[in-house]
Order: sequence, then C-alpha cells, then structure tokens
Amino acid sequence: MVPPVDHAHLVDSLVEHVKKVGVQSSFALGKYANLEVQQAVVGPDLVNLLPLLRRLQTVQPTLEYKYSDLEQAAKEVLKQFPALKECWPLPQQASLSKTLAHCLLVVCNHCRRICRDKGKYLEASRKLSQLQLERMEEIWGWFNEAEPKQAQPVEASPAKSAKTVDLLEEYQIPPTQESLADSLLEEAEKAEPAMAKKKAKGLGDDFVLAEEQAVHFMTYKTGAVALRISGGQQLLQALSHKGPKESNYLAKEALSKLKAGEPLGKVRAWKAKKLAK
Repeated sequence: MVPPVDHAHLVDSLVEHVKKVGVQSSFALGKYANLEVQQAVVGPDLVNLLPLLRRLQTVQPTLEYKYSDLEQAAKEVLKQFPALKECWPLPQQASLSKTLAHCLLVVCNHCRRICRDKGKYLEASRKLSQLQLERMEEIWGWFNEAEPKQAQPVEASPAKSAKTVDLLEEYQIPPTQESLADSLLEEAEKAEPAMAKKKAKGLGDDFVLAEEQAVHFMTYKTGAVALRISGGQQLLQALSHKGPKESNYLAKEALSKLKAGEPLGKVRAWKAKKLAK
C-alpha cells in the first residue's frame, strides 16, 4: 500500500527544485525521459537526477508515490513554470504532466530496486566515476543506513553511557545500532584515541547551516527522524516517545530553525527540551 503524501509539501519541493536548478535543468531526465519500469537501471542517468531525488525523498522517504499524486503536482508546477513545456518535444507538451508523473515513478522505482538488491546496486554502479559513486552511495543510504550490519543479533546495553550518547550524535550511528555504540567507542579509542574524541569538523555547537547547503530527512525503523546535510554529516536526530508523527514534526521545526540561522547547539538544546516533555 502506497503511503499518503503531503500534496502541498510535494508541490513546494518541486517548485523549489525548479527555482534552484533552473527551468532548463530541473526535469532534464536523460534516458529516464523514455524508460519503463521493467527496463534496467541506468546508473549514470539516475545519479544525475540526485537533486530532484533529494526533493522527492524529503517529501516521501520511501520514494513511494501514486501516479495521481505526481501528475497533480506536475500540473501545478507547470502552471507556475509554463516554459518547462518548451524543454520537451512537441508531441509530449500537451500531456506533459502525465509524462512527468510516469517518468518520476520509474525513477523512484529504480531507486528502490537497487537499494533492496545489492546485486542490482553493484550492477548499476559499474563504470561510474568517483563522484557518481558517492551520489549512488547517498541513494543507497536512504534505504539501508538504518540496517544493522551484523547478521548476528546483538544484546542491548542495559544503559547508554555519556560517551555513548556523544558517539551517537557525533558519528551519526543510526538508532538501530545504539546497542553497538559502547563497543564501537571502545574499539575506536583503542585504534585511534584522538579520532574517537575529536569533534566532527564544522558540526560543533557553533555550526550554522549555509544557505546553499541542502538538508534531507532520514527516517529509521525505530521512528526516529534525522537531519543530514546532503552528501555530508548528520546534524541531529529526533525520537519522540509520542511517536513518529511528533518526531517528524520536531525534525521539520529543527530544520526551520537551522535555515533561519540559529546555531546547531541552540537547536539541539531546543530539541532536547521538547523531547523531555
């Protein structure tokens, strides 16, 4: 069952995408302008669409959309940017909202396909440049970062130490791996004592989000929602005892504060205060 989508959020995200990258580039889909779902994933063209995919993933972390939702959103975007039609062949211009909806469904389907099958992921990653591989890894992380790497179940620690909490925040260990944090810290300190204690560069309490830095949401199976700089480090996580909806709300509010120029330390303190209620 395809989860419901926040239609206004979807339209706003696509509009912002067009404004940011420009009319000519916003829906330049490459081979994905003519691909069908059952065809093979085209790795280079897929990773070239990362800016657009980030927008779609922010609205719907699973990248599961209904055709009707995408078509309606495309119609509204085309109303605001009628020049988009001129970027497509004449025969497709009359029904461009339908074409875009179909193409975006294929793109999202191919992302889910490679992220659920390591073999297909590796196949799609063949012959990619280093930059393209980094982009492919970001897509993979949307679906797999929260998965534990160990095949054997790990017993949870009875309580998290102060160092564990720091490690979770500083080194972006997903919530599903919290039980591993103390052992990971111990191993890290043995191998690289200075590395384990060193703060992540640029993400201290005085860190301020730059206007050009894109941030996307990461949703975990635990219900936690994280904010991560696209292609970079995690900013914070929100896991409310009130449930996933509250966690998502807190993450969105935190992002608004960061975009308004508030330092990361102040936003983290605000988040901790909210979670304590």
